[in-house]
Amino acid sequence: MTTIYVDTNIFIDAITGRANKYGKDLSTPAGKMFYDSMSCKYHIVISTWTLQELYRTVDSTEVSMLFQMIKKKIITVEHTDKEIEEAKKLNSDHFQDALHGLLAVKAGAECIVTRNLSDFACVSHLIQAKLPEQL
Repeated sequence: MTTIYVDTNIFIDAITGRANKYGKDLSTPAGKMFYDSMSCKYHIVISTWTLQELYRTVDSTEVSMLFQMIKKKIITVEHTDKEIEEAKKLNSDHFQDALHGLLAVKAGAECIVTRNLSDFACVSHLIQAKLPEQL
């Protein structure tokens, strides 16, 4: 089974039924990825950093419902202050993305699943970023 680190935006896409500014459906590929994880295709890595971002953005009830569906496939990785500092050295402007990359590597993920591939250029030497539809 493949282990993937899922960026916050993919959770938001699936939970909120989001589309991009051109009307392209982002929720279906995200939802399919979570469905595939329930079918034993993926283990989903989620970090404590991702949880903080999610709970600031999306209703906690909706987050809990998704987690309930994939609970047997979730691997949680905790972030530390040391990792935050390391991420800031990799990308001082958007350290959050670098932190996601560091945490993905820490958890042994094979890739980061995101909507914002270019945001992870700062960690491309450590881990590959993919769109949900590229899995």
